[in-house]
Amino acid sequence: MSQIKNFDDLKLERTRLESLAIVHRTELRNEIASLKEQFKPFSILAGWLGGFQHQINKNPLAVAGASAGIDLLVRDKLLSKSNWIIRSLVPLALKNIIGFISKKKTS
Repeated sequence: MSQIKNFDDLKLERTRLESLAIVHRTELRNEIASLKEQFKPFSILAGWLGGFQHQINKNPLAVAGASAGIDLLVRDKLLSKSNWIIRSLVPLALKNIIGFISKKKTS
């Protein structure tokens, strides 16, 4: 930051800061576009799981089966060598994420 001694310096500093803000906004938009591109497979998967969850919610037996499947596959197979906290929190988070996606899609 430079020393501002008069009104002209203030105008120059304001112009400099506005141009810097434009540059930062452009960089931020590029970063967001890059992140969206990187997470595109996950958003496709989330959309698919959300549609699948909407169909599951109609059948209580399917809800129990999906819950057991998440528990067996994720907790007992994928996270079998993790500590007990991870093994109990990750399946719960997956169930909540799928529930959130299905509620979002229906509304």
